[in-house]
This record gives sequence, structure tokens and C-alpha cells, in this order.
Amino acid sequence: MKTQKITACVLAMLTAVSCSSAKNSGSDKKNENSVKKISVSDSSDIYKKSALPMPNDISSIMDIHFDEESGNIFITGTDSSGAVKCFITDNDFSMYRPVDLHMESSATDNAVLIDICGGKIYAATCSFNESGSICRLSIRGTDGSIISDSEIDTGGTVINSLVCNENGIFIGTGEVCMTVDDSGNILQSSENGISSVIGFSDGRIAGTFSGKGSVIIRELDTKTLEVSGSETELPENISGAFITGNADYSAFIINNSAVFGMKSADSIERKIDLVSSGLTGIKIICPLSDGDFIAADSSGLIRLSVRDIAEIGNISEITVAVTRDSDSISSAISEFNANSTRFRIKLEDYSEGMEYSIQGHEMAFDELHMDIISGKNPDLVYLDTNETALLTGIGAFTDLYEFMDSDTIFTRDAFLSNYLEACETDGKFYSIEPTFMIQTIGAKKKYVGTSDWSLDDFRSTYDNMPDGMDLFESGNNEKAVLSFLTNDGNSFVDHMNFTCNFDSDEFIGILEFADQFPAVDEYDFEQRSCRNDTALLSQMYFSSFRDINKQVQGTFGNEEVSFAGFPTNSGEGSKMLLNRRFSIMEKSQNKEGAWEFITSLLDDSHYSSMSDGIPVTEKGLEIVAESALEKPYFLEKSGEKIYISETFTDWSTGQEIAITPMTPADKERYLEFVRGIKSVTSSVSSSMISSIISEETDLYFAGESTASQAADMIQNRISIMLSETA
Repeated sequence: MKTQKITACVLAMLTAVSCSSAKNSGSDKKNENSVKKISVSDSSDIYKKSALPMPNDISSIMDIHFDEESGNIFITGTDSSGAVKCFITDNDFSMYRPVDLHMESSATDNAVLIDICGGKIYAATCSFNESGSICRLSIRGTDGSIISDSEIDTGGTVINSLVCNENGIFIGTGEVCMTVDDSGNILQSSENGISSVIGFSDGRIAGTFSGKGSVIIRELDTKTLEVSGSETELPENISGAFITGNADYSAFIINNSAVFGMKSADSIERKIDLVSSGLTGIKIICPLSDGDFIAADSSGLIRLSVRDIAEIGNISEITVAVTRDSDSISSAISEFNANSTRFRIKLEDYSEGMEYSIQGHEMAFDELHMDIISGKNPDLVYLDTNETALLTGIGAFTDLYEFMDSDTIFTRDAFLSNYLEACETDGKFYSIEPTFMIQTIGAKKKYVGTSDWSLDDFRSTYDNMPDGMDLFESGNNEKAVLSFLTNDGNSFVDHMNFTCNFDSDEFIGILEFADQFPAVDEYDFEQRSCRNDTALLSQMYFSSFRDINKQVQGTFGNEEVSFAGFPTNSGEGSKMLLNRRFSIMEKSQNKEGAWEFITSLLDDSHYSSMSDGIPVTEKGLEIVAESALEKPYFLEKSGEKIYISETFTDWSTGQEIAITPMTPADKERYLEFVRGIKSVTSSVSSSMISSIISEETDLYFAGESTASQAADMIQNRISIMLSETA
């Protein structure tokens, strides 16, 4: 018997906490050395989608199952009232036959879980009450006949996974794995730290649990529920819903970027490259016996079929390399691939197999760096500011001004002039990001009257603070103050030219200033408030115009505000905080396609629907600034706007502060502020630089060196590190 199962729990594998008890920690340790890590091979095809008719009564699809023996396909979902409906059809989708499960899903229920086995439909759901939860198991025939309805005592926890096969009915609660009979009686129960129960096409079952960002699959004995076979560690970049397999694969895994097929405990293949195929929003998918898949996306029910090679033979492939978090651009790539008839973007993620940490990201970049040096170049890279600077220094990128000068829409004048100026290198422009954040330090204007201040200005203001006022809202200890005022050291490193200036009077002055604050272990961690005049400064990060308005009102009340920024002698205290930027490789053979992809992300339509980010184009900036004059809202299906009230929490008092929409005068003031920022910084700090600064300043704060000695040591060590990188 082979059934297809989509586990309702999407697993949140990179963040979920294992539910194993202390009793099981020994078992985990015992098996630690026997865990096998799987490498992933790529045998993926490019798939196309075709629309399928939806059952009339279903407004939202929950699950899709294929019964290989009968050839029937089961579609389950909810109608407009929340009632769960099930329909049966065949491979032609010419007619649907309804099966009423008599189950409803509501805000107080967890999702209804369904599996098909042996001509029966098994459905489970839990609803909450004052004493915990009530879990039900409903079994129906495929003709809708009632076989049984029963309650399951799960000890107050909810069911998150359901698997049925010829060996029984298996449920998981995120704490335990159980076997139940048709009447809901628990036959076996085992605490194995299982996050979810999954089924394989050959009748085996397994449990999953998460740790250190990866997922362990443990095969379970169907009688005892104890670990009975191999334990496999999935690579960290694979996380998502498990799907019972077919004749070719024992199981599938789907995430935002791909569908993976598990051949065995040692072999995983990328089967569908969703990104390259231009497929987005697919969360539910089911394999058929002919190699096609039935899936659901925002448009409804769809069939996925391998695209004929003749359809893609004239399309140029463009490779974009990333070193972290490929999900952040996968949807944009999918959308481009779905609409372009000339180019297709292929995503190459160098973080695959790397540890999810700063060190892991740096290792991924080192691998990309070595590939580029050896001549293996992608067409496009999407890297953080520091990584971009390093590759700019070796001449890896094309000057994007060349494309702007020949473009009819995205000319130089289409962009914020201060953004281009801030990101230029020797008059050339090598990298671009569709949006940026802003990092600054704010204060009430009655205390700080300048919009950019020197270190002397800053010290004078601090010395004249009113009694009872602290410098920052939180973090008024020596290490935090040093970090705040030096922007984690980034203000004193020039990655583009591989230099630093930690031995400057400016850095030494900030270091001496920070020394007057208590050590971390002596700090009381009491929250202060600029609004209530118990703090002078607020370190601020703005992700949008609406965010500027919200933070200013919430942090400072109705008083005038100065965006003073970091104290610097250059007068560039506020920073554009750049996350990651696109750069076209100088050796790319597909520069035209790479630029076309970049400009697709700069289109006005993107800014019209975005909620975060300050646009880099003049039109985009005006669009988001104008939209912030209106209260935030979401759209009903009818198109009606439902407005949302905004509040801000003053953490020093717990007070919830109502936020009013930005005024036209506010808009003009904030536009002037944004256009006046002329320096950039990175959102990512080098772990090596951070370690060096921490080690040497710890000695200074402990009285074991002078500020000048600490600054000289930091300068020498980081200079050597940067010169070795160059």
C-alpha cells in the first residue's frame, strides 16, 4: 500500500526546539557518532505549471493525496465557512465527487490533518478549551460513510502530524509519538524528542527532531516506536514539509526553493528546482505515478510537468551566487523566471552544507572567493557590503554606470544622487541594492541641536546633560557604549581599500569616553526613556518611512527631533545600512540579462506593494513616502481596505503609545533627511575584526593597557588581517 502524505506541520526546522526530556539526552549522545550526514545531488528538471479546475466548494486547499492503487486523487480544503471538505477525482480532473468529513477548522483549532490508507480517510484535529485541548480522530470511507469518531487523550497537547499505513495509525504531538487504534485508544507511546512523524512510501515511519539548525531523521519501529534503523542528518539548507514518496523515491521534502527526493538514507536529489522553474508560493504538493506533481499555489490547483527541452533551448542561463539566506531572493528569481522569455536565473547557494553562523557564512564566501580567483565565475553575485568590497578590490565587477548610461528608464538620474555618491568607488559604481535601511542616533532637538556632530560636540553635550539622565535608553556600560559609538568598529574600517584607522584620535577619544561607564557585570540593565527625559540618545534603525514616523513619535513624543548620527569628524554620522547588494561579474557572458534581472527589482510596482526598505530610486522614494501618509491597512478579497491601528511600546514604562499617520510636513522633513545621508555601513560585522576589538579593549577596560596602546594593537592586528585579505 503506497499513500501520499503531506505532513501538516511545516516543521520550522531551523528554529524548532527539540522536545526531548533529560532522560533522552543520553540517548541522543549515544547516537551522536552514528548520525549520517547526507549530501545533496542535483538531478532537477525545469517544470512548468498548468491550471486545474478547483472543486466548487473549496476556497482554500489544505492537502492533496494520491492513492496509487486506485489512481484516485483526494483534494481536501475548507469552504468559506471553515468547514473541511474532501473531494475525489482522477488524473483527468474532469469530475469531483464530494466526501463530507463533518469537521471544521477555526481560530481555536490546529490544522486538520488528513491521510488516506486502505480505502479509508483518516482525519484528526484538536480544539482548545480551559483545560487544554480536545483531539478527535475521524475515520471515513471514501464514499463518506462514518467508520468511527473518537477522542484521543494526548495529555493536553495538540496533534501536529498523522501517518497511516498497513501497520497502524501514527500521530505526533511535538512531544511524543503514539500509535492509536480506530477508536482513538493509545496502543504505544514513546518519548524520543520527536518533532513530527513522517511516513515513507514502503510502509516505514520515522520521526524528526531539530538541533543546531539541522534536522535529524530517526527511523522508528512500528511496534515499539523506538529508533530501529539509521539516523540521518539533513543539510541545513533543506527544511520544509515531508511528503511520502512514490516508486522512485521513498519520500520527498519541499521548501521555498526546491523539491527534494530521498532515494535512500544516504541519498537526496534535488528533483524540482522551484526557483529556476519560476514557481512561487507552493506549500502543498503531491507526486503522481507518471512523474507529474499536483500542487497548490496562490492561483489554486495546478499540475507540474517537466518542461520540454525545446521550450527552454533558446533561453540564456544566468547564474547568481549567494553566500547566505537564499530564500531572501528566491521569490524574486522565481518571478523573473516565470515572466522572462529570454533569460533564466539559476541560484547557486555557497552556504549549502555550511554551519548557520558568522563563521559558516565566512567559509561560504571564502569558497566563492576561491572559485572566482580560479576562474569559475557566476554572472551575478548577491553579497553583503564587506564581501562586495573585498571583490571590488580585486577588480571582479563591471561598472554599472555603463548600463545606466545606455538604459532609457534606469539612468543615473533615476536614482538618489546621494545613494550613488555614497556607493561609488573611484567614480565607478559596482554594486546596487533595491532598498536600504538607515542607522542613526536620535535625540530631542532641545538637547542636541545639530544634525551631524563631532566627538567634541558629543562630549560637550554629554557633560551638560540634565541630572538624572543617562546617555542611551539601554546598554549604558563600557562595551555597549563603545559598540554604539563606533558602529561595532565598522566606522573605522575601509574594506574597499583594505585599511583602517583605529589609531586615530577619534577612536582613542571614544575608547576613553566609554571607560567611564560601568563594566557589563556591574551594569543594572535598567531601561531608560528619551520620551520621559531619562535618556539623552536613542540608537535607531529605520526600515521604512512609516517606521521613521512610528519610532520618532513613540521614542520622543511630540517634540522636535535631531538625527545627530554617530559622532564623527567627517560630518557623516547617519548611515545607509546596506544588507546585500547585486554586482555583475566583469567576466560574465550574460551581462545584459543580469542587468535586466536587477532592473526588474527596481520597477515602481515593487515599491508600491513594499512595506520595508528605503528605495534607491527617486520614483520609488516618492511612492513609499506618499503611502506613509495613510494609516497601514490590509486588503480584503473584495478590495476593501481594513485599517490597522499602530502603537509603540515604551519599554521603560510599559506604556502603549498610539501612533498617528505621518503629516505632509513630516514627509518633507524625512525626505530631506534621507537625501542628506552620504555614507554607508554594513549590517554584517567580521567575526575576526570583532574578536580583535573585543580582546584588546577588554585589556584596556581592565587597566592592563592605555587607550593609545589598545588602539595601536587593534590597528596593527586588523591592518595585517586586511592586508592578507587584499
